[in-house]
Amino acid sequence: HESVNQPLFGESSTTDNLLMIYETILNSMLETCVNDFDMEDVRSEIAKQVPIGCNTSPPNVVILKPGDPPNCNDNVHAACEMYRDDLPRGSNDHLYIVCNQAIFGRLISYKEIHKD
Repeated sequence: HESVNQPLFGESSTTDNLLMIYETILNSMLETCVNDFDMEDVRSEIAKQVPIGCNTSPPNVVILKPGDPPNCNDNVHAACEMYRDDLPRGSNDHLYIVCNQAIFGRLISYKEIHKD
């Protein structure tokens, strides 16, 4: 599969495309079948247009060693830098960070410094 660069913050083009496919399928079924379809019919139509299964490259997961608690921006930013250091040198990859709302708030200033 081809690697697609997605920014750290923002919408996923893959998800947006799937949502458009789902909307098109549902609208088409509503126009042609009115009320004469069920969820199995919807699933069947989706399966015709969207390959079933995992269609993405495996993730490159990095588990960070424990560091200082994420109760200030500096500690959260240091964890991001630790992650960035684990990426191959010269890599143009974006950072994909999973976090809770409190840490996400601390990442806003990190994003202002690191546009990727």
